[in-house]
Amino acid sequence: MLVKYIGESYMEKPWPGMHIRTSCLEDGFFRATQPKYLNDPSSESRLLPFFNKFSPADYAWARNEFKKMQRDPSYVPSIQELEYYLKPCGKRYGEDFPHLLINEGFTSMDSYDESKLQEIVTYLNDYLVEAVSCHLGVFSLSKSDCNLHMWTHYASIGKGFAVVFDETHDFFKIYRPCDVSYNPEDRASVTYYKGAVRFNGYPAPSRNIDIKNKDNTLHGILNRDSVRELFINRLLYTKGEEWLPENESRIIFPLADCERKIGSIVSPSIDDCLLNEYPDVFHDYHEINLKKIPFSAFKQITLGYNMTEKDKNIILDKVSSNKELSHVNVLHSKLDIYGKVVVKPM
Repeated sequence: MLVKYIGESYMEKPWPGMHIRTSCLEDGFFRATQPKYLNDPSSESRLLPFFNKFSPADYAWARNEFKKMQRDPSYVPSIQELEYYLKPCGKRYGEDFPHLLINEGFTSMDSYDESKLQEIVTYLNDYLVEAVSCHLGVFSLSKSDCNLHMWTHYASIGKGFAVVFDETHDFFKIYRPCDVSYNPEDRASVTYYKGAVRFNGYPAPSRNIDIKNKDNTLHGILNRDSVRELFINRLLYTKGEEWLPENESRIIFPLADCERKIGSIVSPSIDDCLLNEYPDVFHDYHEINLKKIPFSAFKQITLGYNMTEKDKNIILDKVSSNKELSHVNVLHSKLDIYGKVVVKPM
């Protein structure tokens, strides 16, 4: 099941105030929202940082390296053996010359390292969110029209409605929905271990990272064929564990495929040096991008359990007046005595 929950928003018409957004029943347009505008500023299109410990992706990379030297394919290496490939060698200047740290305002190597991690992760995540937002929009869907969390947070506490799509429709064969993973092991990661940096398991080519240099580690790493999955699965189709109740499936639309663009023109919030060096990555875009989904892909309308009779009639009038929605079933939801959402015929 593919479900889009729709709630109230402020609109000027028919009078200024909060109204149920029903325009999709008239024109079939839905917003493809760029990551920078989504309601998850902590994990959406962002890297999961690991400080002085290794990520699951790091250990997976080390296992592959270990296999290259191991003749017995059945042998399972220990954590200590894997960390042989991960831990940096030698000593660092700050360990032997602590006065250098003091001169820089740090009291220990750990405080220095944590400061560097903050700097690198902040810059990386800003880069990624802005880069993705220049090109792609997210269409978030749920997999049930009985999800109380979704009715509460995305359909105005049951005052809105839900559109249930026909997942066998050709539209969803062209634009395929993918389930979102909430498993931390599936997220794209950045590791900072005693000065050594890894992106999604892969080591940075240099320990001296200049994150604002156009030939820096960041751009070189992201252009490797071996880490393109970072953008596809680990970056775009994962979220933090706290979002698990949404049980999300999502479609990633290229903004170029969105037929209607409205709102202001937005410039990426990124350093000018990157704007100038990578005009194919960073460019202006419309704030709101709308993708048309054919009415033949609509399967059902589920009315919210707190929807007013007035709003129910508005929805019913919209559906009945649109001949392309004549095949759509309209059901209504209610909360049972156990606090569960149940959907029943009108």
